[in-house]
Amino acid sequence: MYMHNTPNKAMQVTALALVLLLSGCDWFSKKGTAGAPEKVGTKEVVSGEAVIATMGGKPVLTVKEFEERFEQLLAGQPQLRAMMQYMPDLKLDVAKSLVSQSVIDKYITDGGLDKSEEYKNDLEQARSQAQKIVNVKHFRKACEKSVTADEVKKYYDEHKDEHPELLLSRGGVPAVGVSFDKEADAKAFQAKVAGKNAEEFKKAAEAEKLGSKVRNFGFVNAQSLGMDAALRDKIVAFKRAATDLIKVNDKTFWVVNVGAKEETKYRPFEEVKAGLEKFLANHKMEEAMEQKLEELKAKYDVKIMEEILKPVAEEQADNAKDEADVKEQTPAAKPA
Repeated sequence: MYMHNTPNKAMQVTALALVLLLSGCDWFSKKGTAGAPEKVGTKEVVSGEAVIATMGGKPVLTVKEFEERFEQLLAGQPQLRAMMQYMPDLKLDVAKSLVSQSVIDKYITDGGLDKSEEYKNDLEQARSQAQKIVNVKHFRKACEKSVTADEVKKYYDEHKDEHPELLLSRGGVPAVGVSFDKEADAKAFQAKVAGKNAEEFKKAAEAEKLGSKVRNFGFVNAQSLGMDAALRDKIVAFKRAATDLIKVNDKTFWVVNVGAKEETKYRPFEEVKAGLEKFLANHKMEEAMEQKLEELKAKYDVKIMEEILKPVAEEQADNAKDEADVKEQTPAAKPA
């Protein structure tokens, strides 16, 4: 499948929004003092440095700053680097967005909008939220754990059935069956199809006018859904190809034809090793974070008054009574 050469507009919008977020790092920079070297954003402008855009005759975006910001963008969104060939105007659009941000910044400052209490509150909340995000990032980094090659292989061997992405095929027992309400009818049909293969089994069912009751189960395994669990388990228990009668309950009888069992097929370990290593490293990090958090809660004497947030027994009883009263007061729907 080949992609059309038209740039992905949705991707461009996402990219430009991220650029604006990157420019938000300026929130945490201190304003320069009088006589300080001229700066673009937080970067000092070096004499002779190439300038991409000016405002009022002064540089607002240099080539150096743009390249730094653009690399930040690509580092945060690696897929953009591969998409650049389909987005020929990406650099220009990013540069325009950065310049637009500078225009907005100047408008806010010149208009004194940054002096309002609402603005200050919004900025403080944004700063607080950004700091929390950075704190979590560095807390996770402090809890990073390495994973050995032996650990990855051991996990693959012991847990590969638990991850669908590691399976090529779950395998199982190929089965086709016909359902009956009476055991006598099931036994009569079983006698007619004994020793037949799956195709012959289905033809025999059609000849007996049972085509509507035939069900092709495909490959049945322990994880198969959409069928009676007792029937599934008995089919899975077959060791070789056979035709047999399975009683599910007093009113449900199945005559099933099963083929040779096909073993589960997995993706080769070498193919999934890198992904599993990342998965395990992340899992170990999360466990380490939980353990560290519990240690810190004990160290800092953290107490959570859970009872304040949980409804008391009386409140729960009142809610249950209110629900019962509403049901009693609601008139029953009249039949049409």
